[in-house]
Amino acid sequence: MHLGIVPFDKDNKLSAKRMFDKKTLQAIQDELPKYLNNRGFDLERGQRAF
Repeated sequence: MHLGIVPFDKDNKLSAKRMFDKKTLQAIQDELPKYLNNRGFDLERGQRAF
């Protein structure tokens, strides 16, 4: 699954760097499959790059 996110900050400016850091993006990638699996989907998290 590919999920597109358009990150606007509080000033309505497009800014991925101000909205997400590496740790936040990894947390989203870890938690999203868990959230969707609890709602009936059958997903597994992709391989982590260390």
